[in-house]
Amino acid sequence: NVPMAKAMKEAVDVPVFVTGRIADPSIAEGILADGAADMIGMVRALIADPELPLKAQQGRPDDIRMCIGMDECHYIGHARKPVMCAVNPAAGREAEMEIVPAEIKKTVLVVGAGPAGMEAARAAALRGHHVYLGDREKALGGTVRILAQDPNRRNLADMIVFFQRELRQAKVELLLGDEIEAGVVLEMAPDAVVVATGGRPFVPEF
Repeated sequence: NVPMAKAMKEAVDVPVFVTGRIADPSIAEGILADGAADMIGMVRALIADPELPLKAQQGRPDDIRMCIGMDECHYIGHARKPVMCAVNPAAGREAEMEIVPAEIKKTVLVVGAGPAGMEAARAAALRGHHVYLGDREKALGGTVRILAQDPNRRNLADMIVFFQRELRQAKVELLLGDEIEAGVVLEMAPDAVVVATGGRPFVPEF
């Protein structure tokens, strides 16, 4: 949309907005610096991280939870929430999912370092629990890490980069490269175990 916005800006004397998959503040700044538009419109990017403008203003671009364009935020059917997000589980449920300090600090083991496991570990650690995150693979990301190798979906890696930083800052201990079997759980004796080992694809019988 940017070339069209630039052409329009050259033809009119009113402010011109441009929008459409502009989720990175540095790209937005570049568009403004080039004079292609007067203001940037963001929707999905702010569902993924409502604090994006503040973090950009404060010089904290690495803290931004980037929109990866999965379009989970588009309402589909009556059984779904009006707003959902593939990277921000609190979207549309901010009050319900507010992260508050835990009254009792526990040891939590999260098994599976895909998106769900990483978010569970992050949330538990931010609440003050001592969190271990384990996965049989030697890297974070689960299926997302594999999908991000598709040249057309490289932006999926943004999710993993975000969690790498968040988990490090939250002091989550990583147990990567070994399968977390029942014996390991019994030996660790955590107060709680979160099993996030991935969904199973639904294959129709026909």
